[in-house]
Amino acid sequence: MRKSSKAISLILSGLLATSCFSMAAISASAAPVDSEATGVDTAATRIANGHQVVFFQFPDTVWGPVSSVKRNARKWTCNVFCNYYSIYGNQNEVKSRSWEAPSTSMLMDKAGSNILYFDITESGQGEMEEGAEYGILFSTKANAGQADLLQPNTEGYQTCDLYFNTTLLGHTYKVDEPAVVRENTANSQKIDYLAHSDNGVGAPLRKVSTLCAYIDGINPGNAPASLEMANALQTYLSNPVNEPSFTWAKIEPVLAKFGTTNKEVYDTYVEKFAGKIAEGVPYEHVDGENDQKADGSLKDVYRYSSITTTTIEDGVEQTKTVKYPWLDLVRERLNLTEEPTEAPTEAPTEAPTEAPTEAPTEAPTEAPTEAPTEAPTEAPTEAPTEAPTEAPTEAPTEAPITEDVYIVAGSEAEIFGTAWDGTNEANTMTKQENGTYTKDYTVDKAYTAVQLKAVKNGSEWIGDETGNNVTFNLTGPGTFTVIYDPETNIASVSGDIVEFLGPCIDCDAVFAVGNGEGNWLNGASWDPAYEANKMNKVADDVWEIEFTNVPDGFERQIKFAIDGAWTHNFGGVFTESGVETEAVYNGDNITFDTDDTCTVKAQLDLRDFNFATKEGAKFTLTIDYEGGDEGGIYGDVDGDGAVTAQDATKIQRRGVELETFDATQEALADVNGDGRVSILDVTCIQRYLAEMTEGIGKTGQRA
Repeated sequence: MRKSSKAISLILSGLLATSCFSMAAISASAAPVDSEATGVDTAATRIANGHQVVFFQFPDTVWGPVSSVKRNARKWTCNVFCNYYSIYGNQNEVKSRSWEAPSTSMLMDKAGSNILYFDITESGQGEMEEGAEYGILFSTKANAGQADLLQPNTEGYQTCDLYFNTTLLGHTYKVDEPAVVRENTANSQKIDYLAHSDNGVGAPLRKVSTLCAYIDGINPGNAPASLEMANALQTYLSNPVNEPSFTWAKIEPVLAKFGTTNKEVYDTYVEKFAGKIAEGVPYEHVDGENDQKADGSLKDVYRYSSITTTTIEDGVEQTKTVKYPWLDLVRERLNLTEEPTEAPTEAPTEAPTEAPTEAPTEAPTEAPTEAPTEAPTEAPTEAPTEAPTEAPTEAPTEAPITEDVYIVAGSEAEIFGTAWDGTNEANTMTKQENGTYTKDYTVDKAYTAVQLKAVKNGSEWIGDETGNNVTFNLTGPGTFTVIYDPETNIASVSGDIVEFLGPCIDCDAVFAVGNGEGNWLNGASWDPAYEANKMNKVADDVWEIEFTNVPDGFERQIKFAIDGAWTHNFGGVFTESGVETEAVYNGDNITFDTDDTCTVKAQLDLRDFNFATKEGAKFTLTIDYEGGDEGGIYGDVDGDGAVTAQDATKIQRRGVELETFDATQEALADVNGDGRVSILDVTCIQRYLAEMTEGIGKTGQRA
């Protein structure tokens, strides 16, 4: 029986009044809970409960509006990330995380706040120790693509590596304003923003870059000056991309900047890594592998021992392999002709010191991750003993005109002397009468999939007409020519022995690779040959893989590596679940969010790919939430994909018969699961909208 209009009006007014009162009472009396894992209220309460917390002020005026930061209203996490790692003096291991992994998400007490914080205690990486020294940096993809003049790359923003210790807990790091930037230590084509802590202790760390360049900053107070170079040698000497840069000619001036010696670096390396080398498995040559020099000895990049560890995290088996270059190789690179007889007086006690590496946006072999830095800008340390007797009679009227220098950088050290070294003068190109630049090379055997670029003035990397590496085969002994044309800004090769790859990529396997964590990518972090992430061939040139029970998280990233290497890989831009999208050769990381526990299926379709144009490849990411998307979201009765105040109003109106629900709406409205739709369901939704995590029933969950 329908009620009269007057009766309906009175009842509806009462319900709405109750609703407003309930919302006000919730807002006034209950502090929002920002973590389902701990149940701790707000940053201040976390600190009061003994949690280790550090703050970061989002730089709205430099990185764009904080309103663009995405936020999980239930967990209060956001897509600004904190990467913290150990440097020196800690007794317990600090667990590393993938770059911008969901577990490194910062927290935001309320929407729109530019003060974010990271709970180290809750992160599971391991708490900081008194007196030990750490590094920290902050990053985000919020506002990516809206770059200012200080941001040449548009993939996001990050601070440089910053000094961190327990005296900085509870303090706030702030990006310098006006903004000051410096070269990114892992990729010279990116920049980092300088930042400092509000108590003046946390400041930019000085670093050794991936191409053995000195990046200025402070040295940790207690860590030996030799430690950073020792760590760099361990990390890069077994890396084919960066190993050629760590020669004595480049190392020596960097050591002078750090105020240390080759002997001190070697002593630190021995104390920190000699046990690992002895414990590890020495690399052994396998017939058929191209890892030997012409004299039969191992190439430097293969002179290492490795240790593989397997752990179980969140029920997922994760395997990690770390390489440790042999001591004789380190001595050679440090210009020490024989084993030093004097042992160091004290062994460093710290755990591995590397910062989390940034997810690669293109294949590491496409070009070195960092271009050489400029010549040192410091003045000479000593003044001349005598002043000139006469001043120049006339100053130059014009600055000299400097010719551009073009150097070939390529993948094969046997051909180019060094691999991907844009500063090797032996590869300098010669200018021809027609304005082009050329360089001839002679080889004594065939090579497969040689890659190269022309490097302008040590910093600008120039590829083929698509901007990618020039890729080709060499069919046998002979000569080929590398050509750079300034008019077209294109590099190319020619010669009778040059054979360009066919229209398709002939691959035996495709691997999914990205910022794995937990069930996502089987926990593997940017490993292009991780066996568990080998995709299944479901048709000719079509590959698929599926990951189940992937939890919610911001900025999940994935790419596709051909034959388990970075030589050929595909990225792109995610648009929508289940929608086929262009896969970009050597493109950006594919980035997406997961809103709840789900299954992620990835497909790469290479059937129409044309290697000459680098076009035609497609990828599809399908995200299936538990129960499927068709079931909807509890509380979302108007079907717009989100739970809002309008849904609460519709349920109220349904209660006084001003709305009629179908069976799906009835099911979604029963958020408290008591089998009926009532004002109790409205209260659950109101609490959910007030960003509480208790007393909300199933609101916001997939049905």
